[in-house]
Amino acid sequence: MTMTGEEKPHVVRQMVDAWNATDREGIVSLSAPGGVLHGVTQEPLRGREAIRERLSPPAEGLVHPGLQIQAMDVVDGRVFLQCRDVFDAP
Repeated sequence: MTMTGEEKPHVVRQMVDAWNATDREGIVSLSAPGGVLHGVTQEPLRGREAIRERLSPPAEGLVHPGLQIQAMDVVDGRVFLQCRDVFDAP
């Protein structure tokens, strides 16, 4: 099933909500089987298993940042997202 440009931002918002809830399986389940997840400082992740592996629980003592969407747009069928990491004060 192909999503429309209007549906894709909704799914991305669900993924950000899953990230903020530390719901790794939620993120994976919202990813397309052959989907690609790009990050600024890392190589693209291709497919659900690669995404699941990268999202494995962080080492003890590491902080899981929340994400706050700053801007989002769909260009040529791809969703571009600008986020800000949000850390809770200790």
